[in-house]
Amino acid sequence: YAEPLAVGVHAIHRSTYKPGDRTVIFGAGPIGMSVALCLREFGASSVVLIEGNPYRLSVAQDLGFGTIDPTKESIPDKLTQLTGRGDADIVFDCAAHPSVQKDILGITRIRGTMVVVGSYKKSEEVDLLKIEFKELTVVGTRVYRREDFPIAVRIIQRNQKTLERLITPFNPDGASKVFADLRGGTNVIKATFAFGETFNHA
Repeated sequence: YAEPLAVGVHAIHRSTYKPGDRTVIFGAGPIGMSVALCLREFGASSVVLIEGNPYRLSVAQDLGFGTIDPTKESIPDKLTQLTGRGDADIVFDCAAHPSVQKDILGITRIRGTMVVVGSYKKSEEVDLLKIEFKELTVVGTRVYRREDFPIAVRIIQRNQKTLERLITPFNPDGASKVFADLRGGTNVIKATFAFGETFNHA
């Protein structure tokens, strides 16, 4: 799991993050969960994940993160309930879905930071007027640097039980079904194939 954690480490290093910041992450997939875990390790005062997949939401809750289901809840209202405020210092876009753009700009505080972590399939419209009026900092981040990996490994060493919840091993013989399930939003966060072992997952 060092690779997705290194992505999280790099995203936070690229941002304006400082310990005690209130943070929100859109998307509770392997990258979003990695960013969340890194933020907790780095001392964020609050870490809230926004995700519509019920399984991923339940895992995030079990791991002690605040969660919001945007299909059922008002994001600002639930964020206020969780943290006392309806905005955040830094918001990480790990969903890479056009539907989140309005919400991200809305809940990033004045002079806050929006970090684009997920890779969009095509260019999307962004409300530059809101970025200007709120004096937002927008940061792009792409994968990781070599120096991010030692930090990721140390986080793994301190969070092995937590990371076990994020990884589901599969038999390679069932690869086609696994990929189909992932495209359909199945109950998996990070799928791995274990060669030479037998599993009942696939």
